[in-house]
Amino acid sequence: MKHPPYHLRSNKAVDRLLLIDLLQRSNVGDGSGFHYYGFGGPFMEDFRLIYNNFPNIKLTSLEKNRDTIKRQKRHLPSKRIRLVASDATSFLSTFEDSGDRAIIWLDYTSFKKTCLENFRQCLEILADDSICRVTITADVPGEIRKLLLVSSLERDDSWQEKLDNEMNQFRLDFGEYVPATISMENFTSQQSYVELVVSMFQLAAQSALPAAAGRIFQLLSLAKYSDGSHTMLSITGSICSCKKAAKWKSSIKRWRFHRFDWQEPVDIDLPDLSIAERIALESHLPLRRPSGRLLARVLGYRIDDSTEKSLGMLERYSEFHRYYSTFIKIGI
Repeated sequence: MKHPPYHLRSNKAVDRLLLIDLLQRSNVGDGSGFHYYGFGGPFMEDFRLIYNNFPNIKLTSLEKNRDTIKRQKRHLPSKRIRLVASDATSFLSTFEDSGDRAIIWLDYTSFKKTCLENFRQCLEILADDSICRVTITADVPGEIRKLLLVSSLERDDSWQEKLDNEMNQFRLDFGEYVPATISMENFTSQQSYVELVVSMFQLAAQSALPAAAGRIFQLLSLAKYSDGSHTMLSITGSICSCKKAAKWKSSIKRWRFHRFDWQEPVDIDLPDLSIAERIALESHLPLRRPSGRLLARVLGYRIDDSTEKSLGMLERYSEFHRYYSTFIKIGI
């Protein structure tokens, strides 16, 4: 029942606000005719944002832990939120189409085959013009990572066998969602592993909604971000007819963070800045093109031991500064 303080994570906050921005650009309006389903967690932060921006939307939170539900009641941003004691798998197996278009956010703290199966089921059962979003961890599996970190001089005769066994276990664990082209190279870096996970969700989407059947999952957003020691991946798209896919793409084509194909995710990895530092930078923003060098000159110092990493984080800040949250201590 341990819940990390997701309501106090800068990158997670940006990821939430990107969803709000996407929905606003996708003509959700005041939320009438839509029903939002999500995992509110103890603090209901995503529900607060959804309700504040789409006041007429229907709201259902899924949570299987009874004590967490009690905490949710303490933090409800609206009495209209329905709290359901269920996990995603059980809820989807009994889901009934109410006639509303759904916006569902499947938010997981780990990556298992169940995540792909729930995602696939959503695509199969939700009404046209619904939106499905899934967030999962995208960390290289622990045992494979440990084996690959062993230097070539320290690898004994059993090293390759152990690695092969772990790779085979990965294939068994994820079954039909593993691409035929999978190799050890997919696990040698965090970036290559994220690419593998993206391709697995693409396989799940194409399996659930093959284009030949007339309905597809039109990808709209693909983003990765750092959450403590974990890499998170968020995938968002619309279930729609092939003919309507162009309309969905047109609605957000001017949004700089859109992704219509299953390739490089938007990278959200923001620095921890003080209010004084943000004030110093704000008068130079927005920039026509994201630039870490310009903001570094404004500050006059690095914000990381590595110059390259410092410039990269400031460049991403120039991209996402409008979504950046400031957490302050107050007395109540």
